[in-house]
Amino acid sequence: MKKLFKSLFLNEHLILIVIVINAIALFLQESGINHPSIAIVDLACTFIFIIEMIVKHLTWGFKAYWSSGWNRLDGILVLLSIPSLVVAFVPTLAMDLSFLMILRVLRVFRFFRLVHA
Repeated sequence: MKKLFKSLFLNEHLILIVIVINAIALFLQESGINHPSIAIVDLACTFIFIIEMIVKHLTWGFKAYWSSGWNRLDGILVLLSIPSLVVAFVPTLAMDLSFLMILRVLRVFRFFRLVHA
């Protein structure tokens, strides 16, 4: 099971696909298309990013994870996405978090790391 998690969540190409799907979902939401399935896709992507971060921490360690500039960007964006998860499950805490959603689109910049490598 441990190998499966590592092979899935350390696979940059798979994570890039999730990033693109998430960027499309965020774009649609910000365009005013608020279909429940789009929100579910966004939440699923956020959970995947959280699991990816946890797997990387467990695999590489805290210090090694945060020593990479790309991981720092990812980690900060994942942490910024947590309030949107809380609001999704506790609607009474609803507030305008659209600025956090826009910041999460920055994850697409990970694509440049793959192209650069």
